[in-house]
Amino acid sequence: MGGTVVGLPHLHAIDTPSLQKPPMRMIFVGTHFGFVPSLFFPKQAGRDYVTPELIQPLEQHRSKFTMISRLDHGREAIGGHGGVHAFLSGILSKNCRGFEEKNVTVDQKAAAHVGTATRFASLQIATGRDQGSALSWNRSGVAMPSISSLSRLFGMLFRAEGPEGRRQVQQAHQEKRSILDLVRTDAKALENQVGREDRETLDQYFTSLRELELRLIQSQTWLDRPKPAVNYTLKTGADALDFVDRVPLYYDLMTLALQTDLTRVMTFSIADLGPNLGGFSISRGYHQLTHHGKVRSYLKELSLIEHFHIKQFSRFLDRLDAIV
Repeated sequence: MGGTVVGLPHLHAIDTPSLQKPPMRMIFVGTHFGFVPSLFFPKQAGRDYVTPELIQPLEQHRSKFTMISRLDHGREAIGGHGGVHAFLSGILSKNCRGFEEKNVTVDQKAAAHVGTATRFASLQIATGRDQGSALSWNRSGVAMPSISSLSRLFGMLFRAEGPEGRRQVQQAHQEKRSILDLVRTDAKALENQVGREDRETLDQYFTSLRELELRLIQSQTWLDRPKPAVNYTLKTGADALDFVDRVPLYYDLMTLALQTDLTRVMTFSIADLGPNLGGFSISRGYHQLTHHGKVRSYLKELSLIEHFHIKQFSRFLDRLDAIV
């Protein structure tokens, strides 16, 4: 797993009287299968470490990031890939029942702080669908849905809605608010008729209703505000491209979302390669390669994938650095 917090320079295009200094942005990138530790972590502590082979593509950004090793969620990470979703919370969903905010992740705490200042309080992006290992969880202990379709993501961010589209969204909002009101009334009627354990369940339910209501308010607030215009065209058939061709496009859209201040909080979840072995010149699946048993041929093929991840992350930082 890996993560970073990235700050962008102040953009005059988003200048507002209340914005006195550039807002911070928070981006988490998680690879479900991790990295080979001996190739990823420096062997020396301090600033003068020798750059490991795997992170050499990040060398030009060395003064702007910190490598931190020997962090562990202990028993909360036990279970192999089943522990991935504890990355940003420190606790597995099955162990979070007694906690007031369940296994809420740090990105959702940040999103609550941002509120309606941006069109999207947070964005959850993924290269594939694997909700069992979702990186982002709300304070009800529910996984936040992720977006894996590039075309859908581009449309959400930049495609303008016509009058009829806005009317349909408005109507959908009203219907959902009406349903929420009815459900809340029914649940309230039950509150004094159930025992302690059921009341705790109802409390979780009310929390989920409040969060859904806040998302509706967020969407309603921005409904009539125009989306930003960008000089970027998403490739036709982008969603059908191999993994190696799709990943750079996710990073492109993430960069544009930050640059236009559509959101300040994002998670990017990188899981399996999908069909065609992702477009890599390898003979086995990604998951199988991670169970390499130190077999040289497995490690060689696995390094191709891991180098790709680091190079794409470095490219992402290059693009952020280029924004002036």
